[in-house]
Amino acid sequence: MDPNNAKQKMKQRSVNIQHQELEVYVSSVRVGPQPLLTRDNCVQEDKEACIKNLVWITARQTCPDNQTIPSWTGFNIRTRDQMAILEYVVGYLPTINAPATELTIVFEILKQSELIRKELSLETVVVVMDQALYAKGVEIARKH
Repeated sequence: MDPNNAKQKMKQRSVNIQHQELEVYVSSVRVGPQPLLTRDNCVQEDKEACIKNLVWITARQTCPDNQTIPSWTGFNIRTRDQMAILEYVVGYLPTINAPATELTIVFEILKQSELIRKELSLETVVVVMDQALYAKGVEIARKH
């Protein structure tokens, strides 16, 4: 038997999906979004960012022939060396064999994400969706 054929036969060509009953999600009256924070609410963060920019620019100007100040990224790494850098793990939820655009499916995704957050004792969990699913996810989150 040819070794290349053996490798090809071992590759999985389909996904076996177990059928699962999902909790039905019933939509209610839609409510618009709450007002977002405006620039007026971010004044302190803006001031800190401007000061940091000015320090970097000034430091880079001091000896242009013998530059010892790193690039912007290197500067930020050096100036935030007291802050812990956290490692993140990206994972995927189990496959759900149903149209993703149904509210029931989006509700199930949010429930599974919340279970994972609790199981791992995390403060928050990030759920990434496209715009259509995000709109439904926000609608569900506002209701709950």
